[in-house]
Amino acid sequence: MNGKILVDDDQAVSPIIATILMVAITVIMAAIIANWSAGVKAPVQPQSVGLDVSRLSASNVTVTITSIDPPYAVVDVIKITFRNGTNQLTTKSVLGSGAPNQNGYNNGTLYQDVKTSYEYSNNDVGFSQANVGDSATLWMEDFNQFTIITVRYGDGSTKTIYSQKV
Repeated sequence: MNGKILVDDDQAVSPIIATILMVAITVIMAAIIANWSAGVKAPVQPQSVGLDVSRLSASNVTVTITSIDPPYAVVDVIKITFRNGTNQLTTKSVLGSGAPNQNGYNNGTLYQDVKTSYEYSNNDVGFSQANVGDSATLWMEDFNQFTIITVRYGDGSTKTIYSQKV
């Protein structure tokens, strides 16, 4: 046969090399799966705040928080832009951080056009967040005033939740 010798060998790869290849493939696949799963985030439930906006008289409007969804969401502050009793367009923190108390004071400053359900002394800084049941009464110029209510959540995001005439 012209010097050709056929070797009768059934092993294609040594067992050591096969083990190393299997471990390497497993590590690479684990890294790919870990990288992919790190990018997948749980769905975020949209945050919403339910309000009851009621006109009490020709010059008074009450805003009450009726619900916060999800219940664990932090509502940092609710601000309202409205035309006050002296016919000036104003934006005030009316519930939550920076809101006045039931006498209209926040940190010693009197807010003549906003009073809330908060019970703290005139020199207290107030509450750090708004909760269900909190309410504010606004002194407005007259009927049909355009009112804009925005909410700032604990994560810093803001959302306009009311924008119409009262």
